[in-house]
Amino acid sequence: MAEQPSGKIGSRKVLTAIEKISEAPVGREFQELCGTFLSIISRFDGTLSAKDQMKYDQYISGLVERTRTEIDGDLSRTILREIYRLFPGNRYAALYSGIELIKSGNLEEGLKMVETSDIWDQSREFLEVVSQSEISDEKVKDIVIKSAYKGNGNPQLWMRFMSSGRDRSEVASVIDAFNRNNYYSGLENFLDVVIGYDLDPFYLLKKAELLKKMDRNDDLLALIRDLNIFSIKEVDQIEAFSDLMLQVGLFNKNLELCRYGLEIYEDVHLIVNLSESYAGMGDLHNAIETCMEILEKYPENYASMIRCARLQFEAGKYKDCAFTFSAVPRSKLSESDFTVMIKSKSYSSMYNEALSDVADLMSFYGKTPENLHLKMDLEMKLHLESDCYYTAGEILELNPDDTAAREFYRSYFFGNQEYEKYLKFLNDDEKSTLMPQVYVALAGTGKFQDSIEVLKKNPACLESPMVWDSIFFKVRTSEQIKKIEELIEISNTNGIEKIRMILRFLKGNYRSPHELNWDDLVVSGSVSLVYINIYSLLKEGRFEEMEQCISSLSENRYGVIRNIVEYNREVRNGKRTGDIVDSMDYLYPATWILILNGIYDEAYAKLNKLETNHPDPFYTYYESLIMEGKGNYEDARKNISHAVEKLENFMFLDLLARVSLRCGKLGDAISAYEIIFKNRGQDSIDFPSLYRILSEIKDHEFVMNFVDLCEYNSLSNIWVKRLKRNIFLDRNDSMSAFEISREIIAVGKLEEADIRTHLSILEKIHPQGDRISFLENVRDDIKDPKIDVLIGDAYFANGHYERALRYYHDAISNGMDRASIQNYPETLINTGNFDEAMEMISGKNLSSLLLVKLYSGKNDIESILRILSNFRVRERDDEEALIFLCRNHWKDPDIRKSLKNIYSNHGFLFLGKEIGVKLIQDGSYDEAMDVLKNLFKNYPENIEVARIYSTLLIKNGDRSEAIRSLSRGLKASKSIEEATEFTNTLLKVYFEDGDYKAVTDLYLSDPSLIDREGLKITVKSYIALDKFEEAERIISRQDKILDHGLNDDLYDELQSRKNFTEILTYVNRLLKLEYKKGRVIDTDEAVYKAEIPIDKIPYIMDFLKGDRYWGAPNPEKYDLISRDVIKRIVKNSGVEKINDIKIFMIYNNLDRKDAVVAVNLYHYIMERISEVRVPKTDDPVILALMKKALKENIPIEPLHMAYMLDIGIGTAMDVVALIGYMFEKKQRESEIQ
Repeated sequence: MAEQPSGKIGSRKVLTAIEKISEAPVGREFQELCGTFLSIISRFDGTLSAKDQMKYDQYISGLVERTRTEIDGDLSRTILREIYRLFPGNRYAALYSGIELIKSGNLEEGLKMVETSDIWDQSREFLEVVSQSEISDEKVKDIVIKSAYKGNGNPQLWMRFMSSGRDRSEVASVIDAFNRNNYYSGLENFLDVVIGYDLDPFYLLKKAELLKKMDRNDDLLALIRDLNIFSIKEVDQIEAFSDLMLQVGLFNKNLELCRYGLEIYEDVHLIVNLSESYAGMGDLHNAIETCMEILEKYPENYASMIRCARLQFEAGKYKDCAFTFSAVPRSKLSESDFTVMIKSKSYSSMYNEALSDVADLMSFYGKTPENLHLKMDLEMKLHLESDCYYTAGEILELNPDDTAAREFYRSYFFGNQEYEKYLKFLNDDEKSTLMPQVYVALAGTGKFQDSIEVLKKNPACLESPMVWDSIFFKVRTSEQIKKIEELIEISNTNGIEKIRMILRFLKGNYRSPHELNWDDLVVSGSVSLVYINIYSLLKEGRFEEMEQCISSLSENRYGVIRNIVEYNREVRNGKRTGDIVDSMDYLYPATWILILNGIYDEAYAKLNKLETNHPDPFYTYYESLIMEGKGNYEDARKNISHAVEKLENFMFLDLLARVSLRCGKLGDAISAYEIIFKNRGQDSIDFPSLYRILSEIKDHEFVMNFVDLCEYNSLSNIWVKRLKRNIFLDRNDSMSAFEISREIIAVGKLEEADIRTHLSILEKIHPQGDRISFLENVRDDIKDPKIDVLIGDAYFANGHYERALRYYHDAISNGMDRASIQNYPETLINTGNFDEAMEMISGKNLSSLLLVKLYSGKNDIESILRILSNFRVRERDDEEALIFLCRNHWKDPDIRKSLKNIYSNHGFLFLGKEIGVKLIQDGSYDEAMDVLKNLFKNYPENIEVARIYSTLLIKNGDRSEAIRSLSRGLKASKSIEEATEFTNTLLKVYFEDGDYKAVTDLYLSDPSLIDREGLKITVKSYIALDKFEEAERIISRQDKILDHGLNDDLYDELQSRKNFTEILTYVNRLLKLEYKKGRVIDTDEAVYKAEIPIDKIPYIMDFLKGDRYWGAPNPEKYDLISRDVIKRIVKNSGVEKINDIKIFMIYNNLDRKDAVVAVNLYHYIMERISEVRVPKTDDPVILALMKKALKENIPIEPLHMAYMLDIGIGTAMDVVALIGYMFEKKQRESEIQ
């Protein structure tokens, strides 16, 4: 219970009560003590000393706060009033006592009390209480402003402030108050209230500026995005809003705002912002154009000028940027501006000017690492390596760890192959991350073993392209290769196969893949992998594939390789525009290209420029190649031996073998090849060169040994096959050579020599073989005009000139020079292309053959006669010319006479044969007989003369003389070949004459002279004689000459003949019976009267009534036989017409009864009388016979004509046809008259 007043008390007791109540816990105890405390202090009517007030000020501040929060109502207000009385200097007592007074309605006194407190402007409660009181507007303004300085305020009070019609300046004073101490949150709340009362753009701008200060860009964006720009009238507000829009990226709205503002004001700030809006939208063109407008109006507006330049830089207009910057005084440029200007000039390749600007930059802003980097970059672009080296050093002085500068130093040392300096410069971290470079540097300084140790400890280096390249550039001995091979055998990294490729190359055993992807090779990052394929393609002559690399290889990294490819092209074409320096690293490519093209002196001069005291083995190899090319084989052999000692390269061994062959050291050569094969290096053998050498030295034993060595090692390429083929040809083993040649053809990579050789072999083993089909097949695989020429030549040889011309034209259209086609002029002549032929041969010393063919084609008989008037036979072409004229112009009386005169004067065998044949064709048998008889007398051994002469004798019915002539020729034979030809010709004559007995006798006289055709005739003759056992004996014993197919045919014929002979027995019986009866008998009579088995009747009828010849028809023979048979038939029977003749009549009137001859002769007679014949008005023999028939009044019936004129039925029908023609002609003439 509260203590009751009982009199006055002292200050000590008051102070004690203050201490006690301040220490009381929250709750009931504090509330009870408050009553006691009030009783004590209310009874104290004194004052406390200033010392005590100060000492207990903090107690009182706490007590005031507890009283306000823990005590309610009048008690609280009374305590606060009493506390204020005792402690009028306590800010909290004054503040809250005043607030309580205001709340109680004592506004004026309360305000005065509050104002004595220096914290009233921080009290939200005070502001809350004031806002609800009847305070004056002026007081409200004062409170709002003062509280704003402390960041305090009350929305209700602000509303009262705004509702009283405050102007912008008054509001601005509040805003300034908030801003003075950065009370942004309170200011935001105040502005929200202000904007709620008044949407003046000024207030919106202040809110926007506040949000910008607070980095609340999203809220700022939301505020100004919805801004009504047309409400803004003041230029400074437009500018400010424009700046804010740029800052939050409202470029479109700002574009609209600036355009609006510029309609009202001519303001450079807005034009600048307009430009920035365009730039923000990515419309750099309009941004730059807008800047240019500013500069037109304000040419010394350097800020806009700089901004314009930077926009131009951003737009990639580096030259424009550099030009714009040139008008800006250097003093106006910031360090960043300098950087942009320098970069614009660098990007415009204005490196020297940019470098000068760097000097200005450093004069203004010093040698900072950034500025030095600009300088170093420019010096690198200007290839000022020394200056760049110095600049990098300056950077390293400022920052020893500068990445770019250290990288330049490393690149500088490494790129210039200053490997000692490179290794010294590297720190430990760099060495650990740059192990491939460390390997290269060690290898480059000759520390090969140290470099191998690096690879052993860091196997990942084997995946590095620069390691691959270093192996290619630096490894030059077999010992080094062996160490690397040992290393990669125990490694398991992705780069091993690449290294193996390089090592195979260094050992001379690398071939490029069939298809190369240069882009993939470039992606590998290895220069050497690209180059070994270039080298391999160059070696293999695959130049087009080499050329394809150019598009994939960059100039900087692959410049050396590109130059090599271009140099090769120029050397091959003989049109060099420049030269290249040879390279030891790239294995002397320029020297090798010159060697490949046979330019040995220049190759040696170029190689000699790189001569050292210790040349690497590749230098020695090329030096030896030059010696070989110039024929210095012994020097080359000694020299290349040194290279082989250092590096067992298969190309070196191949060269050693070649020059050893040239020097007669065949054992050394075979030893070298054995090493090559043992190590599977056969792809490095230069087979074209080896083939030429072996073809020249013709040591068949060595060639055979070499071929055996190749085949033992499973190597059988086209060159080995060629060597093997040639061995068989040298042994005259055409069949084996043919089999190998077929394999060569099947390979497809043919040369003209292969084709000609194959044709030559075909000629030997298949004289009648289809060479054109072979060439056509080759042509499908090989697009070479030479093949077209060969096909044309084949058609030309067969007389198919139109086809030959077609292929010659194909060859010409594919690049062949027509003058190089030997048979082309004659083909033109033979196909009637006389104008082109004349154009080709005019002014040339032509052969007589071509001349007569040309004049013949042009029908220039006078020129031909002029040639014949003084003709000399000097060579084969002259003979061919006379033969051509005989065969093509015999009917011309003047040419015929000239030819006869030449023969008469000179007695040429070739011409006599041609004239004899022509006279026989003309029917001039007597004159032909004179010519041929004379020829045979002078040349009895000439089989062709004997054949023509005997044919004429047979035609004239002098068969015995024909046989005597051939027999005489046989006896006059001077060689086995001539005897064989005469014997077989005689056999043929006997056989055609049906004298089968003579055939068999001649065979028995010397079977060794009988050829394949003769044996066939002999067998057939035995069959015809029904001597079947003898026929079978020949077939079985001569199976090597008579091939299997022919054997089968002859056996079939033999069996057929046996069957046929049986049939002929019955036919002979039947024909004799019919002749006896005088008529053709029917089937029944044949069975019963001729005693023919009924099962044989169909075969007999087929034989007699068939419409085919039995055997080959021989019109001349049958015409002669028909003459004799018709005579006998007319004499021995009453036949009046030719149609009444029957087979049995013919059979029984033959000299020797032969059913086959009878049937064939019957068919011959029926064919002759049924065919339509062309009157032979120019035939002197037929004309003479016609005159005789008309004179003797012989009936036109063919039978009588043949009988009365003693001629065969064929000739008789020619006479009948001519008489009919003459009657019709005479009748037409009479009708016309």
